[in-house]
Amino acid sequence: MIQIRYFISSVIIVLISLSVMSQVPLSFNYQAVLRNDAGEIMASEDVTIEVALLQGGVDGTEVFTENHPVQTNDYGLVNLKIGSVNSLEDVDWEAGDLYLQISVDGMLMGTSPLLSVPYALHAQSSADSFSG
Repeated sequence: MIQIRYFISSVIIVLISLSVMSQVPLSFNYQAVLRNDAGEIMASEDVTIEVALLQGGVDGTEVFTENHPVQTNDYGLVNLKIGSVNSLEDVDWEAGDLYLQISVDGMLMGTSPLLSVPYALHAQSSADSFSG
């Protein structure tokens, strides 16, 4: 009887583990080295980085925004996890091209197209797979 309970418990744990591992993360990484107007590295400085996703182009509609108060390291490096402050769940990824806009302490640094990530490339290859 104990072996059956152990077996059933093991199966339940494996099934729960598989469902947790199969979830696609609702965030993505962003990394940058910050420099001042003179081109010098902004080492160990507190900054606020605003991230926005624009739909349709560099002047498109803002569909997501979040602020990251961070401190640069000794080399001016910052690492962000976009989607860790506000949820990316409401972004309509199929509605058209998305552009990533970055501002540091209120100063617009630039806007660039958001490109594929490995999970998206995998999803494309498994789009016709049976799910069920």
